[in-house]
Amino acid sequence: MKTTKLHLTLPVFFSVLFSYLEVFFHFLMFQSLDQNAVYLLLFSVMGGCLLGVACSLFREKISFILSLIITIIICAFFCVEIVYQAVFQKFLAVFSMMGVAGQAFDFMDVITKNILGNVMGILALLLPIILLLLGKKFHWITFASTNKTGTVFSYIAGMTCYGIAILFINFGSHAAYSTYDIYYNNVS
Repeated sequence: MKTTKLHLTLPVFFSVLFSYLEVFFHFLMFQSLDQNAVYLLLFSVMGGCLLGVACSLFREKISFILSLIITIIICAFFCVEIVYQAVFQKFLAVFSMMGVAGQAFDFMDVITKNILGNVMGILALLLPIILLLLGKKFHWITFASTNKTGTVFSYIAGMTCYGIAILFINFGSHAAYSTYDIYYNNVS
């Protein structure tokens, strides 16, 4: 009996990465998941497919290095988001990140306390980095360039998820703080 090994392509890896981080982060912040989790998953698959295709356009070694750097940055962003939310009781907007970076040293004691208070969540959000390294070592993840069919399929899958998410958003509530309102009007 022949056993088959798990071989994830980069679009699948990044889709799973984004889905895991988004769902885990959402659950960590709100202690529940609601019907809006479908948006998290659809946008995660879309972003994962497109990012995976972009990374797999390069040779295997460069593709791995890019994937590792991107995974570290994404995981670090989610970890920073947990600490920022714990300190300031609001979420960090990507565009305002650079403006508050210099002020971080003024809050080092509070930041350290919140890092220690959220250490299990932070470690869980860093887990994908270890899994990526293990995936490379044990050949669970394929970093080689995908064929044209795989690239086209991943791109179409990503765009389909995006289209479905936008349709759901447009047919949903348009009230203040709804997904529609946040997506179209409050993107600071």
